[in-house]
Amino acid sequence: MSASWRWVASATCVVFLVACGGNSSNAARSASTTTTVESAEARAWVAAATTGLLSGPQRPKDLTPDKARCLAHALVDTITVARLTAAGTTLTDLSDPNKNLPPGVAASTPGSVKVALGAALQACDVGRLLGATFAQGLAEGIQGGYRPDAKGTRCVELWFDAPAQRAVLANLVLHADLSMDDDQQLGGLMIDCLDFAQMMAPSMHLTLSTAERACINAQARNDPELRSALAAKMHGGTANDVFAGFGLRVVPCLTRAHIAELRARGKTVSA
Repeated sequence: MSASWRWVASATCVVFLVACGGNSSNAARSASTTTTVESAEARAWVAAATTGLLSGPQRPKDLTPDKARCLAHALVDTITVARLTAAGTTLTDLSDPNKNLPPGVAASTPGSVKVALGAALQACDVGRLLGATFAQGLAEGIQGGYRPDAKGTRCVELWFDAPAQRAVLANLVLHADLSMDDDQQLGGLMIDCLDFAQMMAPSMHLTLSTAERACINAQARNDPELRSALAAKMHGGTANDVFAGFGLRVVPCLTRAHIAELRARGKTVSA
């Protein structure tokens, strides 16, 4: 399967292979409604895509053959064999988990078709399958050791399942490199769904209280500079620490004892 089916999952480009998941009845229904009318040629392309998904070394642990076929149908039925071949895609490419889709696939796909592809992926419960994997990848890309809780993981699942994200889902599949706009959305996903304070805590060498974490997370979700910094990092920026400026802006969230501790370590603080 093409490497374009991988997901840019963090500021350091942690990559995971996309596959449909969750409710197996959805996958079975999606496959059954398409195989009755598909040609032998289409079946060959679906089979190649399925092989690529199942042979990927980083495939989600819950990926099954039925789920892989659901996602393969989403690509082949929506993008069409004609568009794939016109762009130079081969069956060998599609079955290889280390190959990218040719750039011409994305370039020749209208926006409305991308939205339809996103909807087809959602019909395969892509959010349910990717939630934990993607959330952990986002977290580890910024600060290793953080473990998203059930609430954060569910937030990621719902984000991927939202109609507003269908074009982003398609871009993650079709493009080897995401646009800045897509990276902005992924940065927003990270801030809105995950415990950003918990990811920051190790770099601050502090054990944050519940109140401190709540304050920092609220600040993060209303900080356009942080969102821009995360997007730039995901887009290949060279900034070494996306937390640096934001860290100064959240000093008022800290207790006096923690501020004193930072000062004693020679850290610059603004409060």
